[in-house]
Amino acid sequence: MGAPSRTWPEHAEYLTVSLRYFLRKVAQAILIIWGVSTFVFIAIRMSGDPITLMVSDTAGTEEVETLRRAYGFDRPIPVQYAAFLQRVVRGDFGESLRFNLPALSVAADRLPATLALAVSSTLVAVAIGLPAGILAAIRRNTLLDRVAMMSALLGQSTPTFWSGLLAIMLFAAWWRLLPASGGETWVHLILPACTLGWFSAAKVSRILRSAILEVLSADFVRTARAKGVSSSRIFLRHVLRNALISVPAMLTLEFQLLLGGAIVTETVFAYPGMGRLVIQAVGTRDYPLVQAIVFLFSFMLVLSNLLAELVYALLGPRITRPR
Repeated sequence: MGAPSRTWPEHAEYLTVSLRYFLRKVAQAILIIWGVSTFVFIAIRMSGDPITLMVSDTAGTEEVETLRRAYGFDRPIPVQYAAFLQRVVRGDFGESLRFNLPALSVAADRLPATLALAVSSTLVAVAIGLPAGILAAIRRNTLLDRVAMMSALLGQSTPTFWSGLLAIMLFAAWWRLLPASGGETWVHLILPACTLGWFSAAKVSRILRSAILEVLSADFVRTARAKGVSSSRIFLRHVLRNALISVPAMLTLEFQLLLGGAIVTETVFAYPGMGRLVIQAVGTRDYPLVQAIVFLFSFMLVLSNLLAELVYALLGPRITRPR
């Protein structure tokens, strides 16, 4: 006989616990975004006075003070922070000192380019990492396995800025196959996406290989073999299906790292995304723009982390069940 179905009280309890779990994660996400925004608010103001970069060298003290009062930088830090929080609640991060436009809109204009780079890099990581991990596990302790794992080790050990410069030298300078910079067309996305995706592909292949080998040593696999089930059927229907359970959540977490790595990659390839923009904003001490970019980055990272938590909860409901 099958297991008895849940009663309505049991369903209600499970839904209540799941809702509490979700709300707790949302509350944690809000606190993280607030904490990061507060840290950046304080840190960027310790970097120096942006007014000195906005005026000429011949500007007098009175002119500097007038401009500082106009932007509100003459007020105490706690007063500026209170005004910052009041504006953020309304979605207003102030006006960019460099572009003279709303800072959030300037950052949002670069968001699609950064998302395109992160998504493309994730696809590259999947296209390289999944076959490499599967083949390495199938051909364990062979030359193919050693080559795959050495490539994975090399990929994780190589900084993205170095591999990016190497890619520019080979594919753009020597062979003239791809553009070295820019982001006008999808062709400009190939080099930065492959550079960033190769780093993550190494991790994907190693984790998937370990997961497959762990499933291969499970009791149910040995039982299937004892019953005479073919090796290909065992691998496709049992081993690979169980090993791939952790892949969606792993890729969601890897997406966060790719967003962070986009800052360096966009700078190397002069790619017009938020990563390159934040470097420029920090260099010019554009307080509102830095705060808006960091907020968007934090929001995307926290959102992807929340999605990863939900994927874990769906794949393993025991996470949200009471103990």
